[in-house]
Amino acid sequence: MSLLMTLVVALKALRRNAMRTALTALGMIIGVAAVIVMVAIGTGASASIQKQIGAAGSNIVMVTAGSGDAIGLALGFGISYAVTA
Repeated sequence: MSLLMTLVVALKALRRNAMRTALTALGMIIGVAAVIVMVAIGTGASASIQKQIGAAGSNIVMVTAGSGDAIGLALGFGISYAVTA
């Protein structure tokens, strides 16, 4: 089959199943819109969090390697200390 004949057959099938075509197109539009909205929300949240961290300063949290303990309890391999300036 030539490319032109394939296109003609496809368009006939789309016209014969108009409701299926419309619902498929609607589903694709909703899916693409949902992905765009989720990416926009993620980008906005990331920018907001980076702005808050940047506004807090550079010497707020210090993470050191090693193990620590508190009241006789081992806290694990790494421990973080909150340092306020």
